[in-house]
Amino acid sequence: SLLNVLLTTSNLIKRQEFAHAYQSLSNVQKYLLWLIRIETYQTKHWESPTKSLEKDIDPDWYSLFQETTSELDPTDIKTAFKKTLTLTEKLFEKTFNFTNNQRSTIKTTRKYKFSLTN
Repeated sequence: SLLNVLLTTSNLIKRQEFAHAYQSLSNVQKYLLWLIRIETYQTKHWESPTKSLEKDIDPDWYSLFQETTSELDPTDIKTAFKKTLTLTEKLFEKTFNFTNNQRSTIKTTRKYKFSLTN
């Protein structure tokens, strides 16, 4: 699930296993694309979520997704991961209509479980 691969990616970054984190980040992106497609009512290419992405989704969503991609560089991977957490939170809030209490839980989880510090 998305939360599992986020946690895995976070731990790989903490251990400075950047090549592995880079690969894990691509797994995270698949889940993000599914959530973006749900949010934008563009589920036509569900099995291949990147297919026709540029045409299917709004440029603003495409730009947000683009920020979650990276080069195989430690700083770039950390930045992309932080952007991924921000986009995940936004998608959870919009897609699942979280209450204020649930939003607080996400922020707490993000702060403590997905921290990039040791």
